[in-house]
Amino acid sequence: MHYPNDFAYFKRTNFNHPRGLQVFKDTPIHMPSTRQFEIRLTQRLLKFCQNTIHGVNHIWEPRTRPAVRVFWCLIVTAALVGCIILYNTVTQRHREGILVTVVETSHLPIQTIHFPAVAVCPVYRINWMRYKAAEERFLPRYAAKEANSAFYHLLMLLERMTFTRLNLIAEFLEVKRVPRSVRNIELSEVAKFMSLRCDAIFSWCIFDKTQMDCCKIFVPEITSRGVCLVFNSVISKESSIKKLTDSFYPWRSRSSGEGSGLSFGLHYNRSLMRPGSQNPFVFTLLIKDDDEWSDTLFHIIQKNTHNSFMVTPTITETARSTRHLDPAKRKCVFSDEISTKYDHIEGLEFKKINCLIRCEQRYLIEACNCTMSMFFPEISSQPECKVSDLRCIYENWDIFTYLKEPLQDEYMNDTRRGMTCDCVDGCKSLLYLVELNVIGLPNANDSLPEISAEIYFAKNTLTKYAARLQYTYLDLISNFGGILTLFLGASILSFVEIGYAIVRELFIFSLYKLTTRKKKRRIHVVKSNRPPTPYSKMSK
Repeated sequence: MHYPNDFAYFKRTNFNHPRGLQVFKDTPIHMPSTRQFEIRLTQRLLKFCQNTIHGVNHIWEPRTRPAVRVFWCLIVTAALVGCIILYNTVTQRHREGILVTVVETSHLPIQTIHFPAVAVCPVYRINWMRYKAAEERFLPRYAAKEANSAFYHLLMLLERMTFTRLNLIAEFLEVKRVPRSVRNIELSEVAKFMSLRCDAIFSWCIFDKTQMDCCKIFVPEITSRGVCLVFNSVISKESSIKKLTDSFYPWRSRSSGEGSGLSFGLHYNRSLMRPGSQNPFVFTLLIKDDDEWSDTLFHIIQKNTHNSFMVTPTITETARSTRHLDPAKRKCVFSDEISTKYDHIEGLEFKKINCLIRCEQRYLIEACNCTMSMFFPEISSQPECKVSDLRCIYENWDIFTYLKEPLQDEYMNDTRRGMTCDCVDGCKSLLYLVELNVIGLPNANDSLPEISAEIYFAKNTLTKYAARLQYTYLDLISNFGGILTLFLGASILSFVEIGYAIVRELFIFSLYKLTTRKKKRRIHVVKSNRPPTPYSKMSK
């Protein structure tokens, strides 16, 4: 009888073997080894590189002589090293972030910018017509003569005092005894209450060849010169409301030249002056940007004169591509950038003058633990300086009257303390260059002096400067492409092709490893499930 299952094992025998009938063990299906597969993958990858990078084909050419291979190996290596060195050079230039300022245009229309804000600040800023009303408001009902005398000297102090002119405090401190009712008076409240009103000093106003009500276009506003009357600004609450209701505010000028800007007249009112004083009829004029708190440059306008201010604006704007740089390196701060290093006035765009104002206020708070809203922005968390704080302010006079630059102590031997304010410009800054021409008024009357002033743009166009990176990402990419072409004869597509080949070969290698592992596992399962046979026992 024949058993069909036994014939399957005879098929794997060798009948011609000298030892007779033998049974072979099960062997796996023949597959190339991992080492051989890796060699094949490497050969395919190198063959792919031969068509991508010049010079590599001479190295892997099968019939190339060894000396030629060595020569081309040196050439390709030298080209690769030169490529790396030059690439490091250009990336270093990019990391330096050097800025250059160029003229973007010299014919920008004047209508693209606002007309400057004009602040008229009386040098003697106390309205003595309100003296009796001030006594009733700030002093007790039945105040002693010492209180009235001290309050009178306080008004004389506030008449000319600025934050950088504090020597007048010494005269007030010479008063032997200051009553408590005067010591507790807030300086800013008195200064604001006694400030000069618009209708007391303005005669007429013209803007853009249109007659206007002076008290509607000049509003009281706080500056570093005290309470001033300011035109075309957005600092005060009244100006902010005007900006919301008038879409064209702050206003612009349609043209340039005389008669195209702002003109106004100031008249003298003897009843506003302190009785018996010889104070001259003098004003300070500031020309600033509409969102600047004040300006360090001011002009004195005298009685019986006509003052022509010819303004030449220039804009400097830093490109947005520099935003990744540190503000200290680019020397400016963007309007929507939050910087904890530099001081700024909340609610206003970052400006250098606003930074300086806030820095001065910070020094005052640190020294005397109070602030003066007659010169600085109001801070609800800080108390107002009172008359009793004048001694503290006077003792720190050498700090408040001197503004130092951040690097000044490194190059100058200056023992004064001063206020060290580290401030930079805004990344979009508007600078006004002013030329002043003063002529005397005809038929001037010394008993009733007057002042006229005119502010206008010099030209219909202005110059705009742009601060940009000397070496941008576009320059880096362009130079990198030139370096690749010069040294390796390659391009971005060449590296894409090499990357594609590497990914493809890795995928094939991973698939090969997975397939091999599965086949080995399948053979192991077949072996373990196969029943033993007599021939397998005989072979053992």
